[in-house]
Amino acid sequence: MNLFSLRIIVFIFLRRFTKADYGCVRDMKKCPGMSLCIEPTYICDGIPDCEDGSDESPEMCLDYNCELDMRKCKDGLQCIDVRHMCDGQHDCKDESDESMPLEMCLNYDCGVDMRKCLDGLQCIDEKYMCDGYPHCEDGSDESLEMCLDYKCKENDIKCADGLQCIPARVQCDRKRDCNDDSDEDIDFCKDFGCLDGWTKCGNGVQCIRKIDICDGYMHCNDRSEENTEFCKAIECEADQIKCENGQCIHNYPLPLCDRHNDCYDKSDEDKFLCKDGRRGNLSMTIL
Repeated sequence: MNLFSLRIIVFIFLRRFTKADYGCVRDMKKCPGMSLCIEPTYICDGIPDCEDGSDESPEMCLDYNCELDMRKCKDGLQCIDVRHMCDGQHDCKDESDESMPLEMCLNYDCGVDMRKCLDGLQCIDEKYMCDGYPHCEDGSDESLEMCLDYKCKENDIKCADGLQCIPARVQCDRKRDCNDDSDEDIDFCKDFGCLDGWTKCGNGVQCIRKIDICDGYMHCNDRSEENTEFCKAIECEADQIKCENGQCIHNYPLPLCDRHNDCYDKSDEDKFLCKDGRRGNLSMTIL
């Protein structure tokens, strides 16, 4: 749903439930001479919400104090979210949030969880730093200068090039995440110990989640985790039950005798299992 559609829904709701006779609810503001109430963040945001456009008029906006975490554009008429200041995208209609960098961006404090690009103008989300994809217009968020000494955030690790950060959980999953391919290097992955909750495929290289073993879907490139003999021999996870073919299915919500085949061999809907009309939540195999 786009912003315009959302505004229409909110507009209809407010028209229906906020009448002039009763005043506005919460912190909503009344459109002059009308029964419509609008959210304060919609006032002077560059998009008319009152039918007469009064919420965006110069008379209203020049003296209007923006809401908390909002900031006035240079024209003094529009308020924008502070997170959109100096982010490389034009949010002010007069483009002052990006086009007057010496006045607004050079000395602008990006704020919590944001980081300045090397040009000193643009702010980007910290999560985009050194992730292998440039977000700064000058490309500095992926530069040697920025990334060699950059410490990856918690639960992330550096690729072999010492530049790119990737989530630790995606190592050796047979999908390339490091631009230098180091996270999927065969020799590295053979010696790599999978993280908690993950296990090695039969090839000794790829890691998959334990809950994906014998679930009826192929996750290992060598398909070893869905081998019938292998699946019949292993124990399912604590919150799973085993089908006759060895497949593990989740023990919730009510997987047995619910007239839906969760087991590929349909053993969870076996007529002898279900003949008494029982709908189970069993914690045992159905072998």
